[in-house]
Amino acid sequence: MKNISRYLSILFPLTIAIGVGYYFVTHSPLAGLSLLYLAFVYMPAPFYSLLLLRLIYKEKVEYSKFLSIKTIKIKDILFTIGIFLTWVVSLFVLTIILGIIAPDIFGKLVTTNAELLEIVTKMVGPELAKSAKLPPTPFLLIPIGLVGAIVSGFTINMIFALGEEIAWRGYLWTQLKELPFFKKHLLIGGLWGLWHASVIIQGYNYGTDYAWVGVIFFILFCAVFSLLFGVLIEKTHNALYAAVLHGMFNGFAGIFVIMIINYNPFIGGGIGIVSMLAILLSFALLRFSQAWTNNKMVK
Repeated sequence: MKNISRYLSILFPLTIAIGVGYYFVTHSPLAGLSLLYLAFVYMPAPFYSLLLLRLIYKEKVEYSKFLSIKTIKIKDILFTIGIFLTWVVSLFVLTIILGIIAPDIFGKLVTTNAELLEIVTKMVGPELAKSAKLPPTPFLLIPIGLVGAIVSGFTINMIFALGEEIAWRGYLWTQLKELPFFKKHLLIGGLWGLWHASVIIQGYNYGTDYAWVGVIFFILFCAVFSLLFGVLIEKTHNALYAAVLHGMFNGFAGIFVIMIINYNPFIGGGIGIVSMLAILLSFALLRFSQAWTNNKMVK
């Protein structure tokens, strides 16, 4: 635990400083570069902290224990995609059902281009919305979103997500390896969520009206989400797959926000209660599948 304490003593002060930088970027003429700042400065902060850990405390980080290109297998790639698709299907099923029951609370999937245009207008403004090229039907967003998320998850999104996963499902996972599954991954997930506080308190994800609630809620969300990552890392022992899953989630969540109309981000969408329920359902299905497979192999 001493190594973890040292690492966190570097990570969180560094992240707070970067978060302050994000505030000044977003409140300056450079506001248009805020996403680049997040991608190149904020997201890799866990990796930067590992470099500082070695520089300050002379601690050698054994990356080979959790990061390897040589151990990549087709079946693990398919397993990673399978986890992602299980969450996506669960998310859609729950969104449709809850949208029918209480659309004013959970929101509902867009079914017409008029509804899609309304969402786009809220996001980019009426002028830019006029030039937006909408698909013939909103339902095309589903395969487009899935393909885009998977492709970006294995390419650009993976690269940026690895700056985080090299710590969460890499270094911290090896340091906590002896802990029971739930204790280990809920703890990692909680730290993962808390690490986002510097930007969430500024309105990222949930807006500025409920910033502090957003911080607490996102810690809970990441703790739950960490269970899916736990299933993945315990099977593959390779943070590269976690970065791919993380990248696919980021890619699809970005598309999913324009697939739902009239929803509260704390409830619907990719980072709300409905998504958490989808994660828990996916986790239960994956654990059941693994138990059934193991039982079948024993017989």
